[in-house]
Amino acid sequence: MKPILVYDEGINLWEQSKKTGDSSVATITVIQRDIDSLSKTWFSFLPILLTFLPNVFKWFTTGSAFSGSKVQELKLKKQLTEGFSDGDLLKKNESTGVFSLIKNETDHIEILPLDSLSHYRYLSIIFSSKNLSQKSLLDNFQTAESGITSENVSSILDGDLGIILCRVYEDGDTHAALQFIGKVNQIENIKSELSAAGIEEIDESEVAKIINS
Repeated sequence: MKPILVYDEGINLWEQSKKTGDSSVATITVIQRDIDSLSKTWFSFLPILLTFLPNVFKWFTTGSAFSGSKVQELKLKKQLTEGFSDGDLLKKNESTGVFSLIKNETDHIEILPLDSLSHYRYLSIIFSSKNLSQKSLLDNFQTAESGITSENVSSILDGDLGIILCRVYEDGDTHAALQFIGKVNQIENIKSELSAAGIEEIDESEVAKIINS
């Protein structure tokens, strides 16, 4: 199966049936048969993407309150901050008990395995043309600490940081999908580059037939 792409106006989280209509935002979904095939497309396209969105961060949330001993909490913090560099942030919301982090991945994105990014509800890669501070990004994602939804993605993009959210979805039986969500002008730019790379755009109504063929 060759890679295909679907373009949607608004926010279309691939795992959800409900779309959020917002004419200022758009979503691109790149689809392949499995995560290995999608990884090849990802790593061949990534150098192009980095020419105009060179700054890369990873956001992650535990999604729910941590419940455990102080020793267990210290172990969790050590695990979550592995590979941290200056400026990277881990924050615990004392009201909810949820841990969230922002890590600069600019120097590592080209070696990060795509399947390590597939916790689509609790993890997003962030691309930006500007070198934003981790604090500004973590503050911007505060509404999503329980997990990504269409509503909080809309709020995140309203923060006017000029960012693109990138997320990975894997259905082991039929397909894997890579999504880019952001302001229309930025998404149109990505779409143009994907098309130039030979990735065919199809209507979403055709997806089920293709992935089940």
